[in-house]
Amino acid sequence: MQVFKACFKVIRKNLPSMMIYFMVFLFLMLLLTLFYKAPADDLFHQVRPRIAVYNEDAGDPFSDGLQAWLGSAAQVIAVPDEQEKIQDALFYRDISYILRIPAGFGDKVLSGQIDSLYLDRTLIPDSWEGITMDLLVERYVNLSALFAATLKDVAVSELNAAVQESLAQEASIQLQVTETRSFNRTTYYFIYMAYAMMAVMILGITSVLLVFNQPDLRSRNLAAPVNLIRFNGQLVLGLLLFAVAAWLVMFLVSLAMDGYQLQAPKLLLFGANALTFTLACLSIAFLISQFIRSRAVQQSIANVMALGTSFISGVFVPQEMLGDTVQTLASFTPTYWYILAINEIDTLTDFGSLSLQPTIRYMLIQLGFAVALLAVAMAVIRQKRQTRS
Repeated sequence: MQVFKACFKVIRKNLPSMMIYFMVFLFLMLLLTLFYKAPADDLFHQVRPRIAVYNEDAGDPFSDGLQAWLGSAAQVIAVPDEQEKIQDALFYRDISYILRIPAGFGDKVLSGQIDSLYLDRTLIPDSWEGITMDLLVERYVNLSALFAATLKDVAVSELNAAVQESLAQEASIQLQVTETRSFNRTTYYFIYMAYAMMAVMILGITSVLLVFNQPDLRSRNLAAPVNLIRFNGQLVLGLLLFAVAAWLVMFLVSLAMDGYQLQAPKLLLFGANALTFTLACLSIAFLISQFIRSRAVQQSIANVMALGTSFISGVFVPQEMLGDTVQTLASFTPTYWYILAINEIDTLTDFGSLSLQPTIRYMLIQLGFAVALLAVAMAVIRQKRQTRS
C-alpha cells in the first residue's frame, strides 16, 4: 500500500491550503442557505399604476369627485404641467399614464352627452397601466351617466358616492394551489452543496494529483515494481477516502441547518444522493487532473466547472425556469440529476419502493457518470503511459 500511504502524505502536506478552500466554499454555502428567504404566501396583490392628472374642469363637483377617486384607485404623482417635465417623467417611468380632464367635462357626463366626451390621455404604448386606467375611467364615466339618467334630480355628491360604492365592490380572488411545499433550510443547503462539492473535489483531488503527475516522480513510479492497475487502484482508494471525508463533514453540517427536523428517511435520502454526487465529482476531478499542469489552471477550471454546471443545472436558478435547450445541455452533467433527485426527495410523503423509483433512478444516473468518467480517466492514463514508453 505504498501508493496509498504516499497519497495521504501528500494530502497531509496540502491539507492547510485545501482546508482554506474547503472553509471558504463551506462558508459561501452556509451564507446562501441562511439568507435564503422562503417564497411569500401571498402570490397575488394589487398594484396601483402611477399616473398624473390635470383637471381643467376644476370646481365642477363631478370632475373633482373623479379626480379624488383616481387618487384612491392609482398613485397620483405631482408633475408640473410643462411638456418637457411631462416627457421626462414618462421617459424615466416616474409615471405611466397621464389624464387631462377638459373644461365642461362634468356637465356633459351629467347631461348624458357621452358620445361627445373626449379625454386627453397619454400613456406608454402597450403598457398594462394604460389599459387598466382606461378601463377604470371608462367604467366610472359610463356608470355615472347611467346613474344620472336613472336617478333624476340626484345631488352630484350623492351620485359620486353611489358610483364609487359600486366600483368598490370586487370579486374575491382565490388561487388554487395543488401542491404545498414547506420551507426547510436543509433542502436548500443540499442544493447549494452541488456548487461547493464540485469546487472542493476539483481543487482537492487535483492538488494531490499535481504532485503524482510531476514528470520526474511519474517516471520513477512507472519504473517501480507496481503494475498500473495496483498503482491507480491505491491512488483512487486514497482519493475516495478524501471524498468521503469531505462528504461526511458537509453532511454533518446539514444537521445544524434544520436537518434534524426532517424525517429520518428523507434526511438519509438527501445524504445518499449527496454521496453519489460526490463520487461523480471525484471522477470528474480525477479526469481533469490528467490535463492540468499548474495551480493557476487548476483554480480556473474549478471555478468554471463549479459555477457553470451550477447555473445550467438548477442550483442558482430553479430548473423549471430554465429553457429546454439549457436543460438538455445540463442533462449531460451529474449536477442536473443531483438537483432532480433533491426536488423529488423534497416532495416525498411516502417512502415506499414505488415512490422511491424516480429518486433511485436519478442516483443511479449519477453513479453511471462516476463510472464512465473514471473509465475514461483510466484510459487516458494508459494511453499516456504507452505513448511515453
